[in-house]
Amino acid sequence: MKFKSCLPYIILSSIIIVSLFSMFIRAIYDASTGDFGWYYPDGITTFSFEYSFLQQFSYYSNWTVMLTMIYCIILLFYWNKRSKISGIKNMSTVVMVSNLVIMILYFSGLLPKLFFGVDSANSLDTWADWSKSISSHLVMPILMGIIYFFYLNFETKNIKTYFKTKWWSFTIFISIYIAFALIRYAMLKTNGFDDPHQNFPYWFLSPDAMTWYAVVPIIFALIGGHTLLGIGFVWLNNKTYLKLHK
Repeated sequence: MKFKSCLPYIILSSIIIVSLFSMFIRAIYDASTGDFGWYYPDGITTFSFEYSFLQQFSYYSNWTVMLTMIYCIILLFYWNKRSKISGIKNMSTVVMVSNLVIMILYFSGLLPKLFFGVDSANSLDTWADWSKSISSHLVMPILMGIIYFFYLNFETKNIKTYFKTKWWSFTIFISIYIAFALIRYAMLKTNGFDDPHQNFPYWFLSPDAMTWYAVVPIIFALIGGHTLLGIGFVWLNNKTYLKLHK
C-alpha cells in the first residue's frame, strides 16, 4: 500500500530526470567530442556546450520536454491538491497531446530508415542520438500517459461542450512554437544565413525546401491535429474514468 501511494511520485521524478537527461545528453556529447556536425553555421569554428544546448531548443521535441518537466515539477509540489487546481487539470491534456505528437512524428519518420534504409531527418548516428531519441520520444510519453490516465482522471467531460470551450487550449503551445520557428527563419534569412539546415528547425519543412503553398497547409494540419488529438484524449479519459470507477 505504501509503495502504491509513492508510485506517482516515483513516476513524476523519473519524468523530470529523463527530461534533464534528454535536454543535456547531446550537448554533453558534442562538448566531449568537439564534433558538432551541421549545428554550426559556416564560419563559426568555436565549439561550446552552450551553443549545442541552445541550438537543440529550436526543435519542438525539446520544447515539449521542457513543458513536460515544468508541469511535472509543479504537479509534484501540488500533488495532493491537483484535483482542485484548474490549471493542473486543463494543462494535463495539452502536455499529453504534445508528447504523443512528437512520438508519432518521430517514429513515422524513423520507420522508413529502419526498414527500408531510406535516409530520414531522424539522426541515429551516435549513442547520444539513440539515448536522446528513446528518452524523449518513447519513455517520456509512456510515463506521462500513466500519470494522465491513472492519476489525473478526475471526472468525465462532455465532449461537445469541451470542444466548444477548450479546443483553443490545444493550439496555444504548437502555435507559439510555429511563430518562434518562422520568426527565427526570417531573422536568419535577413542576416544572410542561407543554409536550409540552419534556417529552419526541420529543414525538410523549410520554405526553402518547400514552397509556402505547401508550408501553410502543413501548419494548419499541425494545429488541427493537436486539436483532434486533444479531443481524442478527453474521450479516452472518459472511457478510462468509467472503467476505473465502476
